[in-house]
Amino acid sequence: MLSPAHYDLRPTYGAMFIGVLFAIFFQGILSVQVYDYYTNFPEDPRRIKIFVALLWILDLIHLVLIAYSIYYYLILNWGNTPALFQMIPSLSSHLFLVGISTLLSQMFFLFRIWIFSKKNVYIAIPVLMGVLTTFGLIIATYAKVLQGSGLISGTVPLFVAGAATDLMIAVLVCYYIRRRSEGSRGMRLTRTLVGQVIRYTVATSALTSFLVLGCLTTYLAAPYTFIFIALHFSSGRTYSIAVLVTLNARRKFREAISSIEGTFVKSIEFAGISSAVPRLRLDRSALEQLGQGKITRGGANPSPWTEPETLVQLPLRTYPPRSRLSLP
Repeated sequence: MLSPAHYDLRPTYGAMFIGVLFAIFFQGILSVQVYDYYTNFPEDPRRIKIFVALLWILDLIHLVLIAYSIYYYLILNWGNTPALFQMIPSLSSHLFLVGISTLLSQMFFLFRIWIFSKKNVYIAIPVLMGVLTTFGLIIATYAKVLQGSGLISGTVPLFVAGAATDLMIAVLVCYYIRRRSEGSRGMRLTRTLVGQVIRYTVATSALTSFLVLGCLTTYLAAPYTFIFIALHFSSGRTYSIAVLVTLNARRKFREAISSIEGTFVKSIEFAGISSAVPRLRLDRSALEQLGQGKITRGGANPSPWTEPETLVQLPLRTYPPRSRLSLP
């Protein structure tokens, strides 16, 4: 751990304390997103549900460890100056847990790019290399911390690789979403949904990218403070939030599709996700006769496809078979 020339705790452990408070705030946002996900998408495959639970558990464990670290330094060892310069296991484990959360989240977005690009290896491989490079640098930094080399070694390459990978993922996802929308000419609904997808992607990716760039900037500007560590406390959590926001965005798209009546809404494909919601309008008497088998196509009975004064809306939700490689 760094040994500053004086014992002013404000830019060091004071900054880390503020970083823990922000981590608690982001954990609350993540918890709300996880609750919304399990409430609105109970039909999702089990592997996706387990993936979401794993992200939340990892971030919760990470929060407990960094909170205990601050408690150890500022409460248990209040006035014990030598203890301030010792790296405890709960703080060093921060890097490992952030690395796992970052890897899982970036692999999720890599899978989306793989589907969007129709399994184009020339697109997926550079992203995969960026993801693995970022994870490798995190683990290498963690190993050096365990050896007592401190947090400085390898910090700049780590932040640069992380920011570059985030930017590459965001650009590719937005590009392929826009490209797919070109196939639906003149469909206002599709253009609106595509715009929403792009805004969600840019917003969530920008949060992670700006946070990593903030870590790099504060490290270069003030390397003998813990401000960059405080910012890095929330980096893995923002990746998880980006994943959950992407999954929960499907609810808004389904609501937009369901609002269209009297039409068969074309399937919307979103990162391997397909859904279709046709709606038929039947009058009450025709609906009863249809249920009794009394309606024929050419008979004297009223047609179920007419639109009388009293209407009943019958939503028929159909979901095409899921691909083995499809997300929910």
